[in-house]
Amino acid sequence: MTVGEIVSLLEARGINLKKKTAGEMAGPCPFCGGTDRFCVWPEENRFWCRGCNRKGDTIQLLRDLDGLSFEEATEAVGKPTTATPRKTAKSGKPTRQPFVHPELGKPDHGYSYANVKGELVFCVCRWDATTTRKKEIRQCLPDGLTWSLKGVPLCLYNQPDIAKYPTMPVWFVEGEKCADLLTSIDIKPATTAPLGAGKWPRLQSEYNIGEPLTGRTVYILPDNDAPGRKHADDIAQSLHGKAKEIKIVELPGLPEKGDVCDFLEEHGADGTFKTLLELANETPVYTPQENEISISGKKDIAAMVREYLLEEFDGGVFRISDLKRELGLSDADYTLARQCVRRMAAHQGLVEKHGQSLGTYRVVSKKKSQISWDEVQAKPSSLLLPGGLNEIVTTREGDLIAFAGFKNMSKTAIATEIVRLNLDTFQVHFFITEYKSRMKQRLLDFGVRLDHPNLHCYQIEKSDYIPDKIESGEGVLNVIDHMPNLDNFYLVGKVQDEIHRGLNGALCVITHQKLNHPRL
Repeated sequence: MTVGEIVSLLEARGINLKKKTAGEMAGPCPFCGGTDRFCVWPEENRFWCRGCNRKGDTIQLLRDLDGLSFEEATEAVGKPTTATPRKTAKSGKPTRQPFVHPELGKPDHGYSYANVKGELVFCVCRWDATTTRKKEIRQCLPDGLTWSLKGVPLCLYNQPDIAKYPTMPVWFVEGEKCADLLTSIDIKPATTAPLGAGKWPRLQSEYNIGEPLTGRTVYILPDNDAPGRKHADDIAQSLHGKAKEIKIVELPGLPEKGDVCDFLEEHGADGTFKTLLELANETPVYTPQENEISISGKKDIAAMVREYLLEEFDGGVFRISDLKRELGLSDADYTLARQCVRRMAAHQGLVEKHGQSLGTYRVVSKKKSQISWDEVQAKPSSLLLPGGLNEIVTTREGDLIAFAGFKNMSKTAIATEIVRLNLDTFQVHFFITEYKSRMKQRLLDFGVRLDHPNLHCYQIEKSDYIPDKIESGEGVLNVIDHMPNLDNFYLVGKVQDEIHRGLNGALCVITHQKLNHPRL
């Protein structure tokens, strides 16, 4: 395949492209008919339509446009192949065809692995799952006939790109499809390892496959399952001390076994591009626990995390990312804390995944009792409160309850959980000092629909007087996430009395920070 061959193939089919940047061209899409969202990168012989999401390399283009098989498209673009006209041997059996597996037949997708010089080393072929078989992946030599990699010097995917962009971070994903997707949205170099998750230790020991990543910044995107996370940890641990910097970047909201392809389907190319860059900037640098903390230290972290979660979140929801701030953890301790939470979920049954967001868990409640209405001196109603959570610090008879959380993390968790529990019963008015992207994501993590017709969110300013802001009347629930750093936001004493008098049939729940608000 020659540089820019994809442009010639398109122009031969009447698709005229215009130069957009030094390395990108655009024109009408041959698939959906869009006029200017079909992008081509000539040096990489790749395409992507931002309209219909068709994407791939020259081989995929020929397969989609001309209906060619994988081996036919490979031969058409000049890939090394020994394809010959089909002949019949004396035995009467047909000779083998290149890129046709003797048991699985023609693959649905093919990916080429080249060395740093751009020389084709081997191919990976994938057969999609059907009603009669699961997804299958096989590797073969460039001739398309030898379905074995014995004696082949295995290498990383897109290795020429890794060398081509020496100052750029290398994005490491699980699977060629994900690597191609990142390349298509201009996040490159993007790479993966052959043979799938769990094979990295062998690849590293036998082939030193991670050598091209020496001295590079590496961002690892794990699939959202246990094998994917272990694969990411294996890579990070083996590259530690060799790569310049390593981060394990976790995408929020992935389904079980989901990956960056699933994220792009939901958030689009622009949203995915922006999110990846933001997460890469925010994610702490990977530090292997073995190099940082003694065995006793590991046990101390595990005990601290367990005690904190069971005390503060029994039955409630939390995010792993908040543990670092709330417990004052170093990067190394935070890595351990994350592993502790995952072990608690996988083996101990103490926490469980909550919702679709990666890193959001619910502590499995050990307390069966619910809030006592006699205790809070409030009238029985359909208001739902998270049982066994934190501490009730003050009440006003019939309509106002104030909770206290140990730190800001659990305080906000209580407020968010109360919002979620009562959206289908009340008109919920949620008051928060900072209603921006972080808080919106917190609501989503807790399973709250931001477009729910009963949800009304307000950002409170320092000059606002809360009793003037609350909503009144039957069927209304005010939830106030109390931030004590604002002078006029001390919702205690007479201020609570004024809120109480103004409710007129509405209910109000205030969440405090326990260290700032002793029982009143």
